[in-house]
Amino acid sequence: MDIVATSTGLYSRASESFLRMGEATRGGEEVPHKVEIMADRWIRRSPEAHETVLKTCPLKAERTRLESDYVPAQGDLEGPHVREAAVFQGKPTVKITYRVGRDTVVLHIAAKGKPYLLNVVNTANGEDTTFRDVGKRLQVMTPPGAVHELDIAREVMEAQ
Repeated sequence: MDIVATSTGLYSRASESFLRMGEATRGGEEVPHKVEIMADRWIRRSPEAHETVLKTCPLKAERTRLESDYVPAQGDLEGPHVREAAVFQGKPTVKITYRVGRDTVVLHIAAKGKPYLLNVVNTANGEDTTFRDVGKRLQVMTPPGAVHELDIAREVMEAQ
């Protein structure tokens, strides 16, 4: 799922597989054509959802959460782990792979400059988060062709 939050709106886009997984985990009846209509389309979310995301999910807070959840302090890794030089998205990194129970966590931490967390993958919960252009000025733009969520709901209802 992709999420874009600008100063004026919140937009999301989900793949067909992500939407089908969500339908299956909710256990309810699948709404005919819903997945086909919503898949891979940018959807403008409600002002309430936008406000909630801006309050609870600032990008720096998310990186801080991931670092505290997954990046072990120096010397705190217990059990087998692998620390190796690697490249992630063309940048030299220190790749740390370790296990938590049966699950694997893989971290890529910038090897040059400030040691930012660039990527974390956790097989336990399917988390795969990447940070890029760390430290660069970011200009967020409204995704082209975004459709308001109420219009999507109307499309779904009309397709039934």
